Amino acid sequence: MRKLFPLLFVWSLLLAAGSLLQADGVLANAAFSSPAVGGVASFYGSSTMPGWTITSGSVDVVNLASQPGYVGGFLGNPQAADLNGYIGYTPTGCAATIYQDISTTPGDFYTYSFGLAANTAGGPLTKTMDIFWGDPGGSLSLVGSYSSSSAAFTTYNFTVGADAPLSRLKLVSTTDTTSSWGPYVDFVGTPIITPEPSTLGQIGMGTLIFCALFFKRLLPLKKKVCKPN
Repeated sequence: MRKLFPLLFVWSLLLAAGSLLQADGVLANAAFSSPAVGGVASFYGSSTMPGWTITSGSVDVVNLASQPGYVGGFLGNPQAADLNGYIGYTPTGCAATIYQDISTTPGDFYTYSFGLAANTAGGPLTKTMDIFWGDPGGSLSLVGSYSSSSAAFTTYNFTVGADAPLSRLKLVSTTDTTSSWGPYVDFVGTPIITPEPSTLGQIGMGTLIFCALFFKRLLPLKKKVCKPN
């Protein structure tokens, strides 16, 4: 029984933290590093861009070092997505709308970071985009509107709450749809997660209970060792 107790203790702690491990909110291909490109790879319509779904416009996955005005990638990443892709692929316009559905835990909050820069190879001077979040089965809410006129990346953070086991992150270029030079965007895939208060309380209570059981198990052994001959 003594040998089994440590295993039971560890197993119980894992159960207590289970809700945090199940829904991590991680974005697939957040940094647009796949596929690796030497210059530019364009995606549109039914094209398969790893991790993301394109609903309108086109997206260029860009090796930034190959582009005019390059001043460095976001957090050292050599690639980013230009949300205004090659105009020849989309007669309705270049400005893209893309999304990704993410596994989430209802009640938890997720803080994401991303870098935004401008493709300065052509106009307009200022590149703009919107971010939306919400239940894929309902209406999405505007998280924020962002803009850049610099080739250097600026870091932004935003926090969103999950209402369903699946949440949708949608990126929309609001830059002139006739332009093939839009906002460069690059995400950090792993968010900071803030569990709902009830989950934190359950984990804390569970940990206290398990610690109490653990020390209760140790005390009789200590008394036995210290017992006079």
